Amino acid sequence: LFIPNWMNGFLITLLASSGASLVGVSELVGRTNTVINVAGESNAILLYSYAAIWFLAVALILTFLVGRLRRYLASTVVL
Repeated sequence: LFIPNWMNGFLITLLASSGASLVGVSELVGRTNTVINVAGESNAILLYSYAAIWFLAVALILTFLVGRLRRYLASTVVL
């Protein structure tokens, strides 16, 4: 099936695109830098860590969901 390949492409696009402003890496780092400028540089490591954990959580959840979708489609499609 081509669906899993499309889903992997979707994940890569979603996680690497600044067009996806809530999930894109460059957008996330830009927003974190804005918060650091407001909150002060003494909190920079904590804020970058929070952003990295948030990003990894979103990536892992999406990867898990795509894996479940792949298994579901593989079990229901009869060739």
